[in-house]
Amino acid sequence: MIVREEKSKQEAAQRQPHPLKWWIPALVFFGGLVALAVLVVVLMPPETTPGVSTPPPINVYVEEVATIPEVEDYFEINGVVEPHRDVGVAAEVAGRIESHGTADKPLKEGDYVQPGDVILRINTDLLQAEFNRYDAQRRFDAAELERTIELNRRQVATAREVDEARTRWQISQAAYETAQAQLDRSIVKSPIPGVLNDLPVEVGEYVQPGDVVANIVQDDPVKVVVHVPERNIRYLSVGDQHMIMDKLTGPVLSQNGGSEPPEKWRGTITFISATADAATNTTRVELTVPNPRDGENRRLRSGQIVLTRLTRQVLKDVIMVPLRVLIPQPSNGGQQYVVFVNVDGVAEQRIVVPGQIRGNMVTIVGGDLKPGEKLIIEGHRYVGPGQALREVSMQEAMQ
Repeated sequence: MIVREEKSKQEAAQRQPHPLKWWIPALVFFGGLVALAVLVVVLMPPETTPGVSTPPPINVYVEEVATIPEVEDYFEINGVVEPHRDVGVAAEVAGRIESHGTADKPLKEGDYVQPGDVILRINTDLLQAEFNRYDAQRRFDAAELERTIELNRRQVATAREVDEARTRWQISQAAYETAQAQLDRSIVKSPIPGVLNDLPVEVGEYVQPGDVVANIVQDDPVKVVVHVPERNIRYLSVGDQHMIMDKLTGPVLSQNGGSEPPEKWRGTITFISATADAATNTTRVELTVPNPRDGENRRLRSGQIVLTRLTRQVLKDVIMVPLRVLIPQPSNGGQQYVVFVNVDGVAEQRIVVPGQIRGNMVTIVGGDLKPGEKLIIEGHRYVGPGQALREVSMQEAMQ
């Protein structure tokens, strides 16, 4: 009995696990977790903090800001060439056209004439007969006046008879002078120098007083007529000289980025209208331009459209920058323009006020941009305030 109980206790003791058999696997498991955690921490890349990293520098091409000593502030407007004078010559007496010009110098349309040149002759048969009649009457009345005066000295004729004789002579003298003037005016002469632009009547046609028999155009000098907006008229004065350009030949690109025409002339303002056109708010301005002959023709022709460059004022020490460097930004419900400069390798913003555009350049009339600063010409679209910069060539900055 006792032996059986001892044997049962030994079997129960054998079935109960030893304490070390539980701790060893647990220690191995937790040790593996710790090793795995350490490995993850070691192998994991360092955590990045937003806003702390520095972006790489941007490649930019810069140019030093310089000033131009003088820049004309001008505006351009189309003008129309008009002749200096356009005269319609009218007949002053009635009659039949006998000839254009004279036998020694016949005229045709397109010929140049000088003041006093004969344009045409009107038949004078009737005028000559009338002139001869008044001439004879004048001579007779003059002789009668002399006889009456002699009789008055002899006290045969009265003073009244002398006055009557003198009056008859004066009347016949006036009629004679009228006939002489009518006869002289049968020869139509040019009143101005110019080109005989039109001969509307042919030889053999009958004309009445007042009929236009010739049109003469004085085309040297000529007038260029422009209609200037009211905002610019205050800059113009009579006597000012401005540039006139041939619009048909087209502009030529100049070195400063602007455009210059191959043909240009100087014109002088000779007239500014005292009143403005209420419908268009413009004022008529006339410029007189010399128009010498170029071969057989004049350089400027009546009716031709030209481009006038009217100077408002001359600006001193002006900054000009490429138009493409201006960056528009909203400002207080409107819009402002900025540029970027390189200051010690860092981009800084400058507010600018653009002025007149000259081709691909623009004048700067206000703002923070100063002469001597390094203006970013290429790569400016990729920078912002505080951006690190690296100055390179134009080709590298454009890549």
